[in-house]
Amino acid sequence: MSVNKRSILTISSRFIILGGFALNLWLWNPALPFLNYSESLKKAMVLQAFHGGLLFLSIFLLMAIGRGLSKVASPLRWLKLNWLVLVGLGSIALIINLFWQKSLTLRDTLLVIMPILHNASPILTCLLIAPLLVTWLGRQSNEVKNRLREGLLVAFFASFVFSENLWGFAETTTITPYLALIVLGAITPYVKKWKKGELLLSLILLGIGIALMMIMPIASMDVHGDWSTANRYSNYSNWALIVGAWMLFKHVSFTNNFLQRTQEMVIPIGATFTLPTLSGWLVKWTNYFQGGLIKRLMITIIITLVGMLVATLLRKLVPPFSRLAMVQSFLRMELPTTFNALQRFWKRYWSVLIPWGVCLVVAFISFVGVETSWQIPVQIQDMGGKTGQNIFTFILFGRPSMVIINAVFLWVLYRALLGLTNRYWVSLGLVTALEVVWTIANRIKIDSRQEPIMPGEVTMVQAYGEILKMVSPYILISALIGIAGFAVLIYWTEKRNPIIVQQGILKRTCYVGLAIVLFGSANWWNHSGNVVSKALEGFGNQPTFENQLYGVRINGPLIQFMNNIDDQAMFKPTGYSRAEMEKLAQRYKKAAQQINKNRSNSFGEQTVIFNLSESYADPRRVPGIKISPSPTPYIDQLKKRTTSGLMLSSGYGGGTANMEYMTLTGLAMANFMPTLSTPYTQLVPFTKHAWSINQLFGTSVALHPFTGAFYNRPIVYKKFGFDRFMYLGSQFKIKHQLKYGTSTYLSDETTYQNAYDVLKKDHSSLFMNLISIQNHLPYDKGFYTLNDSFKVRAANATNLDLLKDYTAGIHYTDQAVKKFIRQLDKLKQPVTLVFYGDHLPGIYANNFAEDGLKLHETDYFIYSNKAARAKGARNLTNSSRIVAPNDFIAMVAEQTNSKVNPYIAFLTAMYHEMPVESVDTQGTVTKDSSQTKPQFITKQGKIISQKQFTKRQQQLFHDYQLIQYDLTAGKQYLFKFWQMK
Repeated sequence: MSVNKRSILTISSRFIILGGFALNLWLWNPALPFLNYSESLKKAMVLQAFHGGLLFLSIFLLMAIGRGLSKVASPLRWLKLNWLVLVGLGSIALIINLFWQKSLTLRDTLLVIMPILHNASPILTCLLIAPLLVTWLGRQSNEVKNRLREGLLVAFFASFVFSENLWGFAETTTITPYLALIVLGAITPYVKKWKKGELLLSLILLGIGIALMMIMPIASMDVHGDWSTANRYSNYSNWALIVGAWMLFKHVSFTNNFLQRTQEMVIPIGATFTLPTLSGWLVKWTNYFQGGLIKRLMITIIITLVGMLVATLLRKLVPPFSRLAMVQSFLRMELPTTFNALQRFWKRYWSVLIPWGVCLVVAFISFVGVETSWQIPVQIQDMGGKTGQNIFTFILFGRPSMVIINAVFLWVLYRALLGLTNRYWVSLGLVTALEVVWTIANRIKIDSRQEPIMPGEVTMVQAYGEILKMVSPYILISALIGIAGFAVLIYWTEKRNPIIVQQGILKRTCYVGLAIVLFGSANWWNHSGNVVSKALEGFGNQPTFENQLYGVRINGPLIQFMNNIDDQAMFKPTGYSRAEMEKLAQRYKKAAQQINKNRSNSFGEQTVIFNLSESYADPRRVPGIKISPSPTPYIDQLKKRTTSGLMLSSGYGGGTANMEYMTLTGLAMANFMPTLSTPYTQLVPFTKHAWSINQLFGTSVALHPFTGAFYNRPIVYKKFGFDRFMYLGSQFKIKHQLKYGTSTYLSDETTYQNAYDVLKKDHSSLFMNLISIQNHLPYDKGFYTLNDSFKVRAANATNLDLLKDYTAGIHYTDQAVKKFIRQLDKLKQPVTLVFYGDHLPGIYANNFAEDGLKLHETDYFIYSNKAARAKGARNLTNSSRIVAPNDFIAMVAEQTNSKVNPYIAFLTAMYHEMPVESVDTQGTVTKDSSQTKPQFITKQGKIISQKQFTKRQQQLFHDYQLIQYDLTAGKQYLFKFWQMK
């Protein structure tokens, strides 16, 4: 035979054997239809015959691999190289799946990285470890090999005769059958001469093995009446098939080239047809086609050929891959299998391992640092923890993947800093210090407001000085000492033991670029289909926005912060278009005309004051809290003779700017995406137009006797069109400045006295927005001398000292309100005051699941002075018991008998006909992080679901979503249709 013909025959035979092996690896996947014999017995017999041929080729190939592996010079190098190949192929598949299917899970990743430990593919596991066993057997005597060979043949025979799966040969979910056949091939020497009748006997045994496979479906139906034993011999326990193939195998001489090429192909083929991600694609494509048995078999064969082609292309990548410097370094690496080897390993790689260790430890500390107890809270028990479980064990065993993810981000930041500075200890120290400080800062905010730091707060650079004033000086001093000491330690270490990291400009640039891309990608994490977000979710990240405290506990302070960076305002509501908004605009123009038939006043001829009273909420309403006498006797009486009730806040312990935003705009925080935590910093400065009630008045003034830098107020008020913003340090002086006791905050009396100065000037049309500061945290300073004037009791762990300090503060508020009301009644111009508390102070130890609604109820009243009442202002008697901040615009228009524009006509309908809409008040968690889950409370205080809405309420709520989207994130058609400023 010529060389060319022999070469063609060799290639063809290798392709047929490998193709049969590949087809047999996945054809019997339960997700494919070929294990179902219900079509007919004839087709079942054909299928079994086909299966028998594939099984023969697979047995033959496994024995050939065994013979080839016996010639592998370095089995450990073989294992490491092919493990890298598997990781590479699997990683490519994961990346493709991530971009194509938008799917990546921790399980799939672990299956790729650790195929042996997770037994992702028994055949691949076997191929990786087989050279170690085969090499060891090669050093044994021929007698040992002969006895082992005979023992294996007897073991296969026993499994063949007895119905029980004695050695696991009938299972392809273990490495046993594959390893047994590879070992059998490795210890079977080549025999050139055939014994008389040996060829015939081998063919007879092969025929018997296949015949048994074909007969078993019939026997199974006759004996059992089902297909339960149809596949008894359709596996590697078929002794007749194995021995027949073995008898042929030992007389076949393989060239070294044949064995080497086969070994090179078997790993890519095994990966293509057995790794879950890759084989899942093949199964999906196969099931896409319909037809009879033969057609489906042909389709499967074609797809197998395509898979073989892919595997061939992948194999060609192995040689250049193995020549990479990094791969060569890994292949030469001594594995730490002994104590001495471990010492050598550490001595060589400690500078690489330490950053990973530090990042892991710091990431773990960040999880522990945001916890307020050593036991897991109730909110995170659904993550797999148990009541009373130690927080350390929960993080270690319940959230290890997120600890690793946080550590990876820290490591990337470390490498970027190393790329910029080329200073090992400085870079590692900076990352450590930043994460520790970040964790402490989050813990301080959690203690005071029950939520971590939000992106919008980081942008308030001008307010950092005031924020630091709220932190305990002991903490600040300790932090400064700690930072200084750590800086000295890093400097000393860098000088005494500098580590030179060999990295060229390209590598340094790549790491800096990687950090920019990775951290910068957070700007799109909440966009639909973002691949980085999907990957992180696959590893356990749960972007939780409606309960930020839950989110920081399960995701860590770094990742939870990044989850909040992508602050889409709203999803586009169904039906949003110019035509739909024009219809909506006309509908509420007509509603406004109808309302105005019975209204005689206008905002252009009166004064309206919105007064946000910092943290004002009667503590006696909190379950378990008892206070005597009443700290607010005047407001208690005033509420009985004015429009008054409870306002449902969307915050607890914080959220001032959000309540202010809702009252000024009539828009609801619950309609926004949960990632939009603070519209003042994340939304208003970036919209083309921004509407606020002050635009309906001739003059508008905002007054806040504190720094004005918080929440971008100067920018926001300018955007809203306020004429003046009076704050400490502004060009408009805070003339009166009074403090009570040792408080660092200006009093409510200060707020009202400066407001009265503005009111005394002749303003025919004035809107004022007053934001007090007196009752802001902290409450542990003992500011007031009145603390002992009130008897306070708590049925829970609420700190009584904090409660006394807070109670004294609202008593001063009560006195200031009394004085201000008297001043308003002296004015000749009509004035209406809307007084409301923005949120409760974060001092109560109540359970949110039980008392969450109560912990969001603040007090409000709407008072019209004598001049306003003379012009027709009247108390509201309907729908006023429980309201939302966004109801106040409609309510003040109704109380003052003022005409409305179409938008206020809509808000009026919402106020009268809809339940109060709020963010979740009970601390429950929304698993679908892409959607907001508003909570609805009736005027009687009952929580209801949207499913209980009437048809009219469904229409109103949808209109609300359309209006809010249009004004904040849409095309802003309504500014034109309603002629809004």
